[in-house]
Amino acid sequence: MNTVLLSGQQIIPSKIICIGRNYVGHIAELGNQIPEEMVVFNKPNSAITNKLLAFHQETLHYEGEICFLYQNGQFSAVAFGLDLTKRKMQTALNLIPKQNFLSLDWLQNGKINQEILSTGMIVPIWEEP
Repeated sequence: MNTVLLSGQQIIPSKIICIGRNYVGHIAELGNQIPEEMVVFNKPNSAITNKLLAFHQETLHYEGEICFLYQNGQFSAVAFGLDLTKRKMQTALNLIPKQNFLSLDWLQNGKINQEILSTGMIVPIWEEP
């Protein structure tokens, strides 16, 4: 498990809880619509690293993040985090919300390699209002 350092002590966060679509400038930069609510998602402990796994000339997008450490039912620290994104890969995953379903297309060399529709799921991921 990966660790963070707090006052000289190594701490192992079990997960990273992220808040997205909450900063208007970044939403506009990506050409997205401002949602009615922020997006909450999580990342595994393995997202914490001190190594960059990218190849020469690969385009990386970066942004600063406000990071909070939550322990024993309370916030115990705040820090700066660097979020690096392989935007080309993220775009290739092409997560597209539709009206009543979700479509996930994985593109490889410009061609659809895999397409998943939420309408084919046994347990629906949301119900119509």
